[in-house]
Amino acid sequence: MSITISGAGISGLSAAIKLAKNGHEVTVFEKESDCGKRFLGDLQGIENWSSDVDALDDIRKMGIKTDFNSTSFDKIVFTNAKDDIALKFKNPFFYLVKRGVMKDSLDQAFKKQALDAGVKIKFKSQNDSKIIAHGPTPRKIFALDKGIVFSTNMENMAVVLAHKDYSYKGYSYMLVANGYACICSVVFLDISRAAKCLDKTIEFFTKKYGIDIKKPTHVGGTGNFFIGNNFERDGKIYVGEAAGIQDMLWGFGIRSSIKSGWLAAKSIIEDKSYKYAAENAFMDYMKASVVNRYLWEKFERGNYDFIYKKLKKSKDPLKLFQQLYSFDIKHRILYHMASAH
Repeated sequence: MSITISGAGISGLSAAIKLAKNGHEVTVFEKESDCGKRFLGDLQGIENWSSDVDALDDIRKMGIKTDFNSTSFDKIVFTNAKDDIALKFKNPFFYLVKRGVMKDSLDQAFKKQALDAGVKIKFKSQNDSKIIAHGPTPRKIFALDKGIVFSTNMENMAVVLAHKDYSYKGYSYMLVANGYACICSVVFLDISRAAKCLDKTIEFFTKKYGIDIKKPTHVGGTGNFFIGNNFERDGKIYVGEAAGIQDMLWGFGIRSSIKSGWLAAKSIIEDKSYKYAAENAFMDYMKASVVNRYLWEKFERGNYDFIYKKLKKSKDPLKLFQQLYSFDIKHRILYHMASAH
């Protein structure tokens, strides 16, 4: 059976790999000239806190190799610009990967796996395909990540800065992995504030850690989230950010993008409903993130002091983060209020 896919991002390629390994003839159409073209060397995390199953183990169970470059982080510094909390987790909190066209990126690793499986990728071309994996839809953008990447001699570290002066309704961060670093500000809703927030964020981290930034490269991305009839429409299957699958609180989406592509392929192979599988896999997670976003914006008014105190008192921060995505009775009560916000 011949299958076409629009978009050679990680969700489209995960679907392509699964389909090709099961005997299908797969062609992926990509409007850019290479995989990862919309990224410029950004550092992004594969989240590992919303499930008891390790993210890399989960990916391997999908039949996808995890031979891409990644750095695990089980320590994070959380700061409100006044005080720091050093959080230590029993397992990796996230796996840091590079995005872009460079050889050591996640995108190029997925591209190689797809080609090795026999997938055909047609760059600078578009097609009316069965699986839609073209990334964010501009009219649905709810967040903007703006930052810089640079080389450094600093040791590996991850710092999250939660303060309204450095990121509007969002957060800022500094990530360092093996001599490569990024400083970014994530702004929600009013993305016109992004440039100013980034300047203040760079100033903060430079002063705090004595960083000597030379020849930085600007990076950034957008967040795409929506809940509705977003998995199947008009006989087409939507995966990853094209389906609005993302975390509305933090903006993480790599793990869910990979899984959504795999579920789409699995539904075709087994002739089952992708919509049912996707709703079962992602809907509670996405609804929980809507509530989390609502509460985060409420706490912003007090400069996140409530969150800071909660983290400081927590004996098991990983359990605290997992509870955020459980969509328990408290989440269900707040969901209708949060979704109307």
